[in-house]
Amino acid sequence: MALLSFSGLALALLLLAKSATAEQPSPSLDDATAPAAQPPAPSSLSVLFIGNSYTFVNDVPGMVQNISASAGLTLVHSQATKGGASLFQHANASLDVGRATLALLRSQHWDAVVLQDQSETAGGGRDTDDSLPEGEGRRRSLSALSTTYAPILRLAGSHAVLYETWGRKSGDPPNAACCGYGSFEGMTNLSKHGYELYAEALRSVCKNGLSLSLFKRHIPLFSFLMPAPSLPRLVVFQTWNLDTHL
Repeated sequence: MALLSFSGLALALLLLAKSATAEQPSPSLDDATAPAAQPPAPSSLSVLFIGNSYTFVNDVPGMVQNISASAGLTLVHSQATKGGASLFQHANASLDVGRATLALLRSQHWDAVVLQDQSETAGGGRDTDDSLPEGEGRRRSLSALSTTYAPILRLAGSHAVLYETWGRKSGDPPNAACCGYGSFEGMTNLSKHGYELYAEALRSVCKNGLSLSLFKRHIPLFSFLMPAPSLPRLVVFQTWNLDTHL
């Protein structure tokens, strides 16, 4: 189940690799010669994973690498992960984790950067890892996405991949009464809405618009915001996984 669940992320990266071919400029109508054949899609991608234990438990990058390899795509990946870390902490240069993440993010060109937030944060709950009140963590992550991540990724020409996490098996008791996290379904649905806000925060910096394609399964379930040719590069990846990290 775990390996199958993360096939959605591998598929997203495969589609990104193939979109590079579609984004090649078309030949001019004034060209006297016949149009050149489209170059092949890249056979490898460099991918940086930014997140916490939802990324490093069970080695999600390694699983995605193996699935991608089976489809002929080589993933060269690294990760900036820390247990309980949020996206706004990873973007905070006053913290050790933030300095390390920002240095790695700027250390080379990444074809894709996978962004995964603390599990209570995206849905607007209280971030119990950081003792923050209801909604404050999400506000900080939204700010970090629009003011830190988006400008860096836009300048580098990297794809942004939002990795949407799932609800906890029995909900999240500290966030049940205040924030609607009383069940797996409630927490998952609120997290989904939060990641949609994250996508808008990234899109607000890349102003040219996006096309929407939606792919669904029940378990696992994954969805994408995929770019049309020449449009800003943004992918939203969602998976529900009942066998890991509950």
